[in-house]
Amino acid sequence: MAGKNTQSMQQQFDPEIKQRLLQVYDTGAQLAQTPYQPYLNATVAPASPAQTQGMQAAANAARAGIGQSQLNQAIQETQGVANFSPTSVAATNVGMPTAPGAVSAGAINTGIGFNQIANQQVAAPSAITASQLGMDRIGPLGMLSPERVSAQGVTAQQVGPVDAVATDRINVDPITSRDVTAQTVGSQSLADTDLSRYQNQYTTNVIDAALGDLDRARQMTQNQNAASAVAANAFGGDRQGLLEAETNRAFADQAAQTAASLRQAGFQNAQQMAQADLGRAQQAGLQSAQLGLQADLANQQSGLSAATTSGQLGLQAATESGRQALQSGLAAQDANMRAALANQQAGLTAGTTTADQALRAGLANQQAGLTAGGQNLQSQLDIARANQAARQAMESTQGAQNLQAQQATAANQLQASQLNAANNLAAQRANLDATLAAGQARNQGMLSNQDAALRAGLANQQAGLSTNQLAAQVGQGNQEAALRAALANQQVGLTAGDQNLRAAQQLAGLGEQQRGLAFQDAAALESVGTRQRDLAQELLDDRYRRFLEEREQPFRMFDVLRGGAGILPSPVTQQSSGGGFSILGG
Repeated sequence: MAGKNTQSMQQQFDPEIKQRLLQVYDTGAQLAQTPYQPYLNATVAPASPAQTQGMQAAANAARAGIGQSQLNQAIQETQGVANFSPTSVAATNVGMPTAPGAVSAGAINTGIGFNQIANQQVAAPSAITASQLGMDRIGPLGMLSPERVSAQGVTAQQVGPVDAVATDRINVDPITSRDVTAQTVGSQSLADTDLSRYQNQYTTNVIDAALGDLDRARQMTQNQNAASAVAANAFGGDRQGLLEAETNRAFADQAAQTAASLRQAGFQNAQQMAQADLGRAQQAGLQSAQLGLQADLANQQSGLSAATTSGQLGLQAATESGRQALQSGLAAQDANMRAALANQQAGLTAGTTTADQALRAGLANQQAGLTAGGQNLQSQLDIARANQAARQAMESTQGAQNLQAQQATAANQLQASQLNAANNLAAQRANLDATLAAGQARNQGMLSNQDAALRAGLANQQAGLSTNQLAAQVGQGNQEAALRAALANQQVGLTAGDQNLRAAQQLAGLGEQQRGLAFQDAAALESVGTRQRDLAQELLDDRYRRFLEEREQPFRMFDVLRGGAGILPSPVTQQSSGGGFSILGG
């Protein structure tokens, strides 16, 4: 059967939990009434004494102009070397040689005398016999009797005296040299040089890349700071803001210092390259000037050599002209002598020719008789040979030996006759040759005396020329020694100027190095001061952090208390009750 059920529910706030929640609320209300507590201490560290001292040292070094005096002194030394003018080199004149003495020849006496030469007769040679070989003997041949030949006498023409030979005076041109001037080399100043051409065109890219790396490091640091703030439940608080500001400030300082260092390094590199180019340009100018000076000296030496050679050639030409004139005079004199001797020889030749023709006519007659006799003998020999032609080789040999023996006898007799005739002719010719030789010997003696006198004069003249040439060579040697000494002094001056220039360049480099060291010391001192300031800033940051922690401590504790209240059980409790009945029962 049907029944009726009744149910009731009652909610009740837990008084203990309510009390604790009210305490949390009271604590929060009390904290909300806490007045603002400002931080009255410094948050930025001032410049440290070392940093201030380093910046002051850099300013003092910049104002003091460290190394400027050395640079000015180097500039003055360079200007002095640039204005250096070597001494002029001049050559002294060489004295003119004196003219040699004249050469004269003596007269020639042409008297001729000789002794007669008697001819010697040549005995007829003995007959030649051959051993018999059992052959037929050829009968003896007829003797040849040549005619006797006689020669005519010859007379020689007298040779007259010849004229003396005169020589010309020899002149030598003086030798001069041209002056040598050195080229002036000017020095360039670094202040007038455009350094933009020497700076790295990628400097901006390098600086941007370095600043980009610093910015990435800053962002990573900011992310770490944000993560730390989130972990400490302080994200968005004042502490995080201060930490971000300090990180940004450190980034800005480091970025400015990095950019300044990179730009300063680029400027110093450009300055060093410009100074190197200026030094090379000046060195090239000095070398060009030195090469020009050497070229001028070489031209001067070449001119002196050419002038000396020209003078020597002129002297040689004058000497050769005098010698040729002397030879021409001697040749003329010799031609005159030869003409006289030729006339004498012509007369002798004419007489000799007449005698020789007569002698040749007699010899021709004699030769004709000998030839006729020889032909008769040859006919007899041909008849004998025809009779013996049928015999054997041994008989032919025996006949040939007999025939050769007879021929040798006939030839010896013929040769004896010819020798007698030749001896007569030779005696006559010897008499003529003796006459000519005697005259020629006397003439040759006189010519020898004249030639000796001429040779003595020429030797004296050559000795004078050699003495003058030796004096000219001595003068040229002294002149060359003076030129070499002047050139050596000039070279020493150039070397001293080059050493002064090198010393000036080294002095300028030392001054620049001293200036760089002064700025490096100031930068090191400033870097130490910066580190000291960073340490002081860290102490201030730590003090400010502690102040913030102390100020935020109640709020953090309230957050803890509030968090603890959040984990309390529900303060509301429910109670339900109910009843019912059933008609059917239960």
